[in-house]
Formats: sequence, C-alpha cells, structure tokens
Amino acid sequence: EELGKILDLPKPALDEMVKAPLRRFDPDITQEPTVYRLQEAINHYGESIKLLINEKCGDGIPSAIDMYCDLDVVKGKKGEDRIVVTFNMKYLQYIEQNQSDK
Repeated sequence: EELGKILDLPKPALDEMVKAPLRRFDPDITQEPTVYRLQEAINHYGESIKLLINEKCGDGIPSAIDMYCDLDVVKGKKGEDRIVVTFNMKYLQYIEQNQSDK
C-alpha cells in the first residue's frame, strides 16, 4: 500500500502486481506481428541453431526455465535501427542413466 501511495496507483493495479505470474500459452499471441516474426526466425534458423549448440556444448538442451532475455537496439550499415535479441540460457547436458548406476 505504501508503494501505491508513492506511485499514485489505484488498489486494483496494486492487486495485479502482487499476483503470481501466469504462465500459459495463448495461441492468439502468434497473430501479433512482432511475435509472429520472432517465431518465424526461430522456425527458419532453429535446426541450424540446434546443430551449432550441440557442436559447441555436446548432447543436451537449453533451458527456457533458467534463462535471461535481453534486447538491444543497434544501428545497421545504412543507419537503420536493428534489434539484437539475446537468450542467455542454462545448458542441460544429456546424461545417460543406466540400470547399473543405481
């Protein structure tokens, strides 16, 4: 409530801010042009990225749970704005589990 007074926020806004985050997939979000283009880039380059990850890190997968995402805006060769999206993800090495390891 103290923060609400400082920021002059109504109680409903504060109530939303203290809720646990909602983690779900909304299929309608893929209709949003920016999300669609990001998904398109992953779909197009995904297999190559996967092969490079496996070449550099071995057999395993990146974790989207333990991840940081960063976005920068840089200038292109012609002075246009370009974005750089960085996914900093923990790598989970594949570990073969054998019956004899018990």
